[in-house]
Amino acid sequence: MWPIWAALLSLLLLAFSAVSAKAQTVDNAKVAVVQRYFDAWNSGDIAALRATLAPSVEYFNTSNETVKAGVDAVTEVPVLLSGMMPDRKLTLLGAPVANGDQVAVQWSFKATHPSGVKGQGPVTFRGASFFRIEQGRIVWIGDYYNHATLERQLAR
Repeated sequence: MWPIWAALLSLLLLAFSAVSAKAQTVDNAKVAVVQRYFDAWNSGDIAALRATLAPSVEYFNTSNETVKAGVDAVTEVPVLLSGMMPDRKLTLLGAPVANGDQVAVQWSFKATHPSGVKGQGPVTFRGASFFRIEQGRIVWIGDYYNHATLERQLAR
């Protein structure tokens, strides 16, 4: 009787590990899309950034009053910042967390103060972003950070 139970238990464990491996592969693919987004954002490669976005992507940012929609709306900020702060960088503060179609990351932003503004000190702040991925592209981004921290640093 024991060999039958052992065989059934082994099959059950193999089935669960296969499901877990498949879920991990799906999550890894979604995390890879978000990593490509951050790599493109940091390098200023707007074409690569656009390639990570679905045409109907929606973007929420705590400093905006409304959700923006479309690839052009999402790429406005990186285009503007690459001219103002060419050395800007978003650094991930740990591994992204993926669940289903969503990926969450915590990050820090650092850049040199833009030319012509009162000082030339660094601009630094932390935030978190949440992404929803469908068919290998980002369909929703939510950026959360303390905008007052950014404003205070830009005003000095």
